[in-house]
Amino acid sequence: MRKKFVKELRKIANELPETKVDEIQTEIVEGWQLIKEGIKEVQGKEVNPKFTYKRKKIVKVALNHENKLKQIFKTHGVNGVAQYQQAILDHQKIANIH
Repeated sequence: MRKKFVKELRKIANELPETKVDEIQTEIVEGWQLIKEGIKEVQGKEVNPKFTYKRKKIVKVALNHENKLKQIFKTHGVNGVAQYQQAILDHQKIANIH
């Protein structure tokens, strides 16, 4: 990708509002923490306070507009970039309403 396009995409990305999206992450939790939260069984087995367990949780993370714009530009060109910009702005308008 030419420097000119990368520079322009970076400029566009910096002008877009911060957008948070849900991401599923895995966290390690100790058994005693689960017991403290009131969880007594995991997959049908009693929670051992000395063991560690994995659980998934949803976390809000900031969308990296620059990376997304580069991907979109490579696959969909200038029209894709314009559509992405509009989608982010529309999403922001809806988020501000609620």
